[in-house]
Amino acid sequence: MTFRSQSGSQTIEFAMVILPLMMVVLVVFEVVRLMWVTMVFESAVMSAVRSVRTMVPSAIVEEQIRTHIAEFPLLTLENIQVDTPRYADSVASLASQQWVSAQYAVVAEYHIHYQFRFLLAAKLTQAFPALTTLSRTVMVSYDG
Repeated sequence: MTFRSQSGSQTIEFAMVILPLMMVVLVVFEVVRLMWVTMVFESAVMSAVRSVRTMVPSAIVEEQIRTHIAEFPLLTLENIQVDTPRYADSVASLASQQWVSAQYAVVAEYHIHYQFRFLLAAKLTQAFPALTTLSRTVMVSYDG
């Protein structure tokens, strides 16, 4: 039994509870989505590296890596960036940073980046660039 003086109190209590609750649900959704995209990106990078290791080192390999990564769900081609690779003729010269041209490459170091974008809170992407830029450095030993 409610009294006339308390008739609007449930509405006010609901409004006070639902807004913070919805914010928590949205944050959880975005964090889970970020974790999901991170796992997919990691798998895509490893798969792309496995597929290009039999190719001859060249600029085509970089595009092949981008294309292969973009084939995975949740990842878009325009958000993938592959930096110019560094080539070495052995693991020792890679460790000492003695680079060679692509024609003499036995080992290559690729830096691959993916720009994650929040769906529901797009301004968070610009607010946290270190959190939303997924980066991986991979070493490829060419078989060919």
